[in-house]
Amino acid sequence: MLIGFFRGLNQLLQTPQKVMLICLGLLVLNGVIDGSLFRLWSLHRDNVSIREKVAVLKDKNEEMKVRLKKAKDPAFLEREARDRFDLVSEGDLVFVFSEEEDSPAESTP
Repeated sequence: MLIGFFRGLNQLLQTPQKVMLICLGLLVLNGVIDGSLFRLWSLHRDNVSIREKVAVLKDKNEEMKVRLKKAKDPAFLEREARDRFDLVSEGDLVFVFSEEEDSPAESTP
């Protein structure tokens, strides 16, 4: 029985294509058992994710640079103060509307 195994192994090792396939199979099996293929796939996935985040942050950085340049302009600052804080400058006409009280007809039961 043992002699038949070695004869079959000897015949198998005589064909280079089969030897190469066996070696590749053992290499893949080793990678799966070791976990290195999973770690490699995980690292690749993390790399893609990080590259996407870097691209988003670069875009935000460019946007912030543009906003910083605008913030140095006094006209922009004045416009932002008026819009955000409802500020007015001297000489502007301001209308103030009071909230309407309930009309007498509505307040009677």
